[in-house]
Amino acid sequence: KYPLNPRTRLGRGDTIQIGYYFVFCGVAALLGSVLLRLYEGEWGAEYYLEEYGSGFFSDFEGMLAFCQSAGILFLAIGIIAVLLGRRLERPKPVTKQVSD
Repeated sequence: KYPLNPRTRLGRGDTIQIGYYFVFCGVAALLGSVLLRLYEGEWGAEYYLEEYGSGFFSDFEGMLAFCQSAGILFLAIGIIAVLLGRRLERPKPVTKQVSD
């Protein structure tokens, strides 16, 4: 009922869907970092430092840089997975058997 691809041992088309998911996450991370910078404005860094004190969320610029880096990484992984999936998920050509 659910055929597997013998090369990837995943369901047929799953590699491409995983790639699309990573592309979506990469775009969301990049857009989120841009929109958060626009939304928080000049006072974003002070607000996050005051609110969280220390840690990952207290460093506003570091948090946005991480989102941008992760977004680029996810985009790259997603594009590679989609291209690889298209190549691996290509159906095998059907060969006709000649009957006498």
